Amino acid sequence: MPKIIKSILTFTYAFVPAMLVLNLLGITLISSFAMLEIIALGVNVPASVWLATLGHDLVNLFPLYSAIFGIGLIISLIVAARISRMLPISHHIINVTAGFVSAITALSLMNSLLGVTPIGASRTIIGFIALSACSAIAALTFSYINTMIRRNTAS
Repeated sequence: MPKIIKSILTFTYAFVPAMLVLNLLGITLISSFAMLEIIALGVNVPASVWLATLGHDLVNLFPLYSAIFGIGLIISLIVAARISRMLPISHHIINVTAGFVSAITALSLMNSLLGVTPIGASRTIIGFIALSACSAIAALTFSYINTMIRRNTAS
């Protein structure tokens, strides 16, 4: 198998689970922040409504969240792969940093281009950092799966 195809397949096999992690964590965070804001207004939100809302958000926000944060994650992981070849730092640390920075970049770009922060959770520093941490965890997922695949195919 040509090396480029093998690299693309390895990237894809590691990236798909990372995207699932990214979406599950990020959308759950966004939905939870919204529910907490509603509760802060004094509205009683039963657990069944919270879970139904979370399910609705996971299904309906998945494509948009994937587009916004997934594209940034792809770009950051490709750049991280290039950087990790030049620096004597663990590639896991470089990937996690790249994932964190990709979310910061996506959120900052949306804020500058749209003039508003469309993701409510990112309106506070805690939410902003938490969403960025979701991307960092997704990048770490990618990094470990990618490493496992490379080790298994090398032997």
